[in-house]
Amino acid sequence: SRCCRYVLEINFNLMGWSWVIAPTVYQTFYCAGDCPEMNIYAFSGSRDNRMYSFVRRNEDASCCSATKHSDLSILYQNEKGDILHEVVPNMVLEQCGCS
Repeated sequence: SRCCRYVLEINFNLMGWSWVIAPTVYQTFYCAGDCPEMNIYAFSGSRDNRMYSFVRRNEDASCCSATKHSDLSILYQNEKGDILHEVVPNMVLEQCGCS
């Protein structure tokens, strides 16, 4: 199971947020999975006498995480009863990657 984006559904009504008019449900996502280790080989020396250098990334150094987000447009009612529109930045995960 490599690093991938998986669906996570948020239901504002189930959270008790009845003041959110739309969307009442939206799909955001989460990142999970393994990131392959990075192997780097460096070659030096003559054809008959080569030295090999092997560098292996620490397993903790590479993790599956969010690399791109998008905004979410929300229509809601405030305490005074006014209906307002707001764009909330970075609420929807668009892409995952290994970092």
